[in-house]
Amino acid sequence: MNNTSHKLNLIKLSVIAITIVFAITGFFGFSTEYKKVSANISGPPPEHTNAPNEGNCTACHSDFPINSGSGNILITGVPSTYSNSQEIQITVTVNQADGVIYGFQLTAIDELGQMIGTFTLPNQTPAQTQIVSGLPNGIPRQYVEHTAQGTAPTQFGTKSWTFTWTAPSNVAGIVSFYAAGNAANSDGDTTGDRIYTTSVSTSTTTSKPIYDFDGDGKTDVSIFRPSVGQWWYLRSSDLGNGALQFGNSTDKPVPADYTGDGKT
Repeated sequence: MNNTSHKLNLIKLSVIAITIVFAITGFFGFSTEYKKVSANISGPPPEHTNAPNEGNCTACHSDFPINSGSGNILITGVPSTYSNSQEIQITVTVNQADGVIYGFQLTAIDELGQMIGTFTLPNQTPAQTQIVSGLPNGIPRQYVEHTAQGTAPTQFGTKSWTFTWTAPSNVAGIVSFYAAGNAANSDGDTTGDRIYTTSVSTSTTTSKPIYDFDGDGKTDVSIFRPSVGQWWYLRSSDLGNGALQFGNSTDKPVPADYTGDGKT
């Protein structure tokens, strides 16, 4: 009876091992066919977070439109405001109920698209994450992404990675984190995988004026005409004026940054 149980355990372990091998093969695009693919076992190439001047992982995993599946990618731990030199622990999570293995890439940039702050990875053996460098549109950026050993799910249907971002020592305004994630189905190549993207922003405790309609960091003189539902504003950047019809005579104007992009 014990011998039988021992043999069954060996068979189960063998099946699991074979499954993992095929899963990794499917995720990174290895195949007996000669194919040109962008993905590889060392992690995705830089510049694929869907940030400004970047592409995303559908450049290789192109079967489905971006963000079209039942899963998602989340960036958690980013506060609404940050202080100089603050260390912030960030977690990226890719969710997909039928995903087999998972990957991600994240970057942090300021309002000009420049790399901002520094990343620090946890001490893990084997390493789950790594830092790579890119040069989108000639601008240096750093990226945190998964390693080959960091693709196995945390539990069924989800995978998380945690690392630290340290804010710069001087005031840097709005910082945006962009991330792309891959929920792979391990079909032997890069087909059938779901790609998700997201972004979150944080700013220094000194917030920008909420009546800044032209994005130059200065308050703009503005009025609201409820009779026609029009916003009129005088741009401090060039002293020109503009109008936008939005709302009706019974609405109350409540300008604010509702989308987290640093703009009213």
